[in-house]
Amino acid sequence: MLRSLLACALPVMVAACAQGLDRHMATPPDLARVIGTSGSAVVSISASSDGRSYLGQAPPGPAFGDIRIRWSQRAYSGAYSPLDNTQKVLGGNGSGFIFSQAGLILTCAHVVESAMFVRVKLPDRREFDATVVGSDLRSDIAVLRIQGDHLPVVTIGDSSRVRAGNWVVAIGAPYGFQNSASFGIVSAVRRTITAGSAAIPLIQSDVAVNPGSSGGPLFNANGEVIGVNTHIFTLTGGFQGLSFAIPINPAMRIAQQLVASSHVKRGHLGVGVQDVDHDLAEAFGLPAVAGALIDLVEPDSPAAQAGVKVGDVIVQIGDARVADAMALAMAVSDLLPGSKTRLQLVRNGVPQAIAVVIGAPPSLAFPASPVQSDAVGANVPELKVRRLAASEAYASGISGGVLVEQARGSARRAGILPGDVILAVNGIAVTTAAQLHSAMATTDTKAALLVLRGDVRTYIPVDTSQHSDFRQHEFRQPGFFESAI
Repeated sequence: MLRSLLACALPVMVAACAQGLDRHMATPPDLARVIGTSGSAVVSISASSDGRSYLGQAPPGPAFGDIRIRWSQRAYSGAYSPLDNTQKVLGGNGSGFIFSQAGLILTCAHVVESAMFVRVKLPDRREFDATVVGSDLRSDIAVLRIQGDHLPVVTIGDSSRVRAGNWVVAIGAPYGFQNSASFGIVSAVRRTITAGSAAIPLIQSDVAVNPGSSGGPLFNANGEVIGVNTHIFTLTGGFQGLSFAIPINPAMRIAQQLVASSHVKRGHLGVGVQDVDHDLAEAFGLPAVAGALIDLVEPDSPAAQAGVKVGDVIVQIGDARVADAMALAMAVSDLLPGSKTRLQLVRNGVPQAIAVVIGAPPSLAFPASPVQSDAVGANVPELKVRRLAASEAYASGISGGVLVEQARGSARRAGILPGDVILAVNGIAVTTAAQLHSAMATTDTKAALLVLRGDVRTYIPVDTSQHSDFRQHEFRQPGFFESAI
């Protein structure tokens, strides 16, 4: 009987799959229409420092200003920076698109970085010398201007409406092959791969994008630009199914500032933040796994002046809910220096509201404050720690903490390692072993330890119950969980 049922069910399943495949194959957009109507405004860009044009050809030496590439050895180490593109050679190719009849072109900042001469070629074979209106390396957005008549322009879409599974088309000049088109689907949105405070959540797709495509548009099925192609992840140097685009909404906001004043104004709060996971939410008594956890407050920063403290969890800024660290970073960045807003936060399990005046990003780092040495060598349960010497604290740029010499049991299983510096427990600063022991003793189930490893800070939840299943906490690199804003 079971065999008969399976035999009957199999044709039904196959038929259902076939019908689903038919529907899937019927959904791609009219690519010829999208490419034909939108591709005319996509340009090739030659950027050089010697006055020569490399349009339609490979530049001498390694590529300059091409798509950003992630190399395998650094990707495997987990310590790569997507801003690694340090070679400066004579010239290189990129892409861009005309978004205004005034001859304004949007592209990536790394395409024209350090270039003295920029040349633009349209699909109709017209060529123009271009001037750089403004360039913002932090967001990797630049605006060029050309002088011409009857220029084609793209239609700007709304990247906030992009969803995983949407069809997308990329047009650019990979390896100098102008107006090359490829298509695929959106793999993910709000993908964070950029280290440091400049991160913008990117659109990930499986569209074929290769060197020379940087700055080219990513179109939706309606032929509207919803992204600017900027990165690929590869183990070989070529496309491997992972391409990333800057969403057009923040890209256009930055472009408008560049056109107006040639530079970008950003807000600055003066905090380091990280995402909240389940264990940290439990340790801090949060009602939900959401918000941005403060792991650093810069001295004399807007946050410090407003009373923000390490261990606070910001859940709302102004009228916008804060889902994670990136959401807070983007919200602060969009505010102008001098503007006022309110932060809704949770401190020691109690909701609070704090008014803050947004500042401007500092140009200089704050100096470290020397500390006085104290007795060293003490034991707390499962941790052997000692107070940092003054020279150690000064070299690390911190005012105090305890150095882990040995970690056992739940602390080691949670991810605490010898050499780590514990700065706080559940938001309470610790500078001696006695303070660490006292703070750990007040927790029933989990304690959130603020740990400094190298130059990276993160909270690590440690299970303090006697009987528990231990879980390794991943000590991630900045940019994947952390942002300074």
